[in-house]
Amino acid sequence: MTTDHDDEFVPRHGSSPTDQVRHEPQLYGYRPFNAEPDPRPLPEANILVGSISDIFDALVVALADARLEPDWTKHAKAAPFKRNDAMVETLPIGVMHFPGTGIQDNLADKAKKLGIPVWKFGGA
Repeated sequence: MTTDHDDEFVPRHGSSPTDQVRHEPQLYGYRPFNAEPDPRPLPEANILVGSISDIFDALVVALADARLEPDWTKHAKAAPFKRNDAMVETLPIGVMHFPGTGIQDNLADKAKKLGIPVWKFGGA
């Protein structure tokens, strides 16, 4: 795998994404560095299963709404390139490039021009 971005760049942030997960148990009095088991009761199985299924359903809905399909009737052969324009306009945090056709190469080129990191997989 090769990358076309600066690996040394680290954006400014107040805390890491896992900071809340790491400190949340401490807010409730449980210290993970103690050798004692967590005294809090485990959730009931049916509540846990319901919560997990709700999270999964929300994820499916979010991903379904985010899918961008090319509009073949409006743009004809340019449809995939117009879709690439729409995807790059959302300013994603990165683009995974799997070479194969000019459509993928076009997406990678447009992302590079906007300063979006591009990770290349496969190919020569």
